[in-house]
Amino acid sequence: MTPFTYAKTTSTCPCGQHTRFNKLTSHSSGGKCWTCDKFFPPERESKSDSLKDYYNSFPKEKTTMEQTPHSTPKTFIREHIYWNETGDNYLMKVMIYKDNSGKKHCYQYKWEGTIEWNDNEQAFTKRGTWLPGIEGVNLTLYNAELINIFRASKHSDEFVVYIVEGEKDVDTLWHKCGLLATCNPMGAGKWKNSYSDILKGLNCIILPDNDEVGKSHAQMVYDSLKGKANKVMIYNLTNSMPDLPKKGDVTDFIERGGTL
Repeated sequence: MTPFTYAKTTSTCPCGQHTRFNKLTSHSSGGKCWTCDKFFPPERESKSDSLKDYYNSFPKEKTTMEQTPHSTPKTFIREHIYWNETGDNYLMKVMIYKDNSGKKHCYQYKWEGTIEWNDNEQAFTKRGTWLPGIEGVNLTLYNAELINIFRASKHSDEFVVYIVEGEKDVDTLWHKCGLLATCNPMGAGKWKNSYSDILKGLNCIILPDNDEVGKSHAQMVYDSLKGKANKVMIYNLTNSMPDLPKKGDVTDFIERGGTL
């Protein structure tokens, strides 16, 4: 299997409607559109059956009650997949449940295996399994693989990376607003200086949750990025939406009609 490598400049997507498409340079055709959030497999660049969802090819979210190995039945809410920084394999995932009382429970798993493109089947083959816990995992930022592709752009100083507190907010900004965003694993207060190295030379805007924990986390991230990022600032969402609820995050902000 030839590893996937992408062009550093963007072009028009095969769908004909978007211009944030990175062609594969390792293959004669194919690529990734960051607006469609679709991967176009090599040699099969059609608009329908050949579309393979590179980042969202996981099982759909479940809404039924499940028995987790950790305790009593819980309702599955969502999961978030972390890829390695080169974007060619899974790294870890976070699965989020709620119990009957409404309390949220988060569980982490590490990936043991590989992901390979099968030319015959024109699909990705995932060989491996998810194991409970993240011991031994070299933690990185959520969306680190996307950040590195944008970093390679000749105009990397022209775009902004938004830094939020959780994976849900990252996905909100990407899927609903088309904005590149990231967060560290494990939540508020868990930022590492090594994460700032991934954002070196980029423009960063930190969007804290509307509580003291969120503000403290934002300051931690700011202090770590200062001197590494091209520009870094903290923007409080209450500046634009004074009635944002206590503990409100950017997802609440967007759902209430806020814009960035």
